[in-house]
Amino acid sequence: FEALGAPAYRITVMEHREGKKVAQNLGKRGRGQPEKLFTAQEVREMIPRLTAINARGGNIFITPLDEAVHHVLLDDLSEAGLKKLKAEGYSPALVQETSPGSIQALFKIPQEGTDKSAVNEWFKDLNRTYGDPKITGLTHPLRLAGFQNMKPKHEGADGGRRPFVRLLEHTGQLCRKALAVVLAYPQQQRLEQQRRIESEKNRQAEPAPGESSIGGPTLG
Repeated sequence: FEALGAPAYRITVMEHREGKKVAQNLGKRGRGQPEKLFTAQEVREMIPRLTAINARGGNIFITPLDEAVHHVLLDDLSEAGLKKLKAEGYSPALVQETSPGSIQALFKIPQEGTDKSAVNEWFKDLNRTYGDPKITGLTHPLRLAGFQNMKPKHEGADGGRRPFVRLLEHTGQLCRKALAVVLAYPQQQRLEQQRRIESEKNRQAEPAPGESSIGGPTLG
């Protein structure tokens, strides 16, 4: 929680029932009632309850909610991918192993001065390149360290038991490299759009098969 540093968290329990994923938001109230969000201390006080839920097969997730900071999740990252990111200058605020060989890394970027759509595009590109290409939604839950990963495929993966989510690194720092990349994204996207437009113009200007470059049919 010190690494995440968010003022509020959403707690979600994900279970696998008859081959389907079933999610439960523990802060969801009755119709018309606002969602209950939890402070870090409140989550700590819920650990006995969450431990019991986990033992019954529930996967425990938290979503950091912070109006000052974007929490960007990179899922299904490999050790090699993590080393490459660090070599490129990226500094994750938190790194955890969710199952043998599978890593989650979380990057913190200030919201002030950044465009949310640019952050979202970077989040998707980052996961397409290094992690889970199917992941969507910038505000994304991550597994809570200290609990077991109850996915059916991980049964017995850790010495005969289901693997625990292990915290590997926790600096809590903002990522300067990610911020620089995000700030450059709007211009980069404009350049890419311009290149696509020019490429389409050139494609349309090419003569069709059987036509000369001046538009008339070729003579045999």
